[in-house]
Amino acid sequence: MAIDSLTRRYARALYQQAAGRDEQEAVYQQLSAIARALRAEPRLLILLGHPTLEEERKISALLAIATTALPTEKATSSEPFLRLVLRKGRVRLLTGMSEAFLDAWDQDRGVVRAHISSARQPTAEELAQIKQMLSRLMDAEVELESEVEPDLIGGMSARVGDRLVDGSVRGKLQSLRRAIRPI
Repeated sequence: MAIDSLTRRYARALYQQAAGRDEQEAVYQQLSAIARALRAEPRLLILLGHPTLEEERKISALLAIATTALPTEKATSSEPFLRLVLRKGRVRLLTGMSEAFLDAWDQDRGVVRAHISSARQPTAEELAQIKQMLSRLMDAEVELESEVEPDLIGGMSARVGDRLVDGSVRGKLQSLRRAIRPI
């Protein structure tokens, strides 16, 4: 998902507040729970944006979702932030704010996220080797996500940030097709 500058500004402000209180993980868990709920139930966004629904009911709904992410009900900087987001009519940006918050937290921790796609499910040992190789290449701790994409035919592709390394059979066939096409 592309994150615009306004969304990033809101997320950065929340991150700075959370970091000042050493509650980045708790706030991220809450924000992430809200983002998941908004993606799973698009009508929730309509409800939260409805002008006749009182702000207190909207904030209660958001906080109820947020508290499902934490084992104990812990007050965090997210409540005043959520009130501001509601008051400014920016609820639709919460999903992006969750991603931008995670980006800021990763940057502070020196973590990069990598996503690999492969034709078959890699073994735990293969994933560990890939993670180690990417950590050396990026000179940072890598958090790895993987998914199976059977249409890759064989091999794998890895995306780290805006970099893509395509070592899949499908990618090689596409490169060959592009090379042959001008002939």
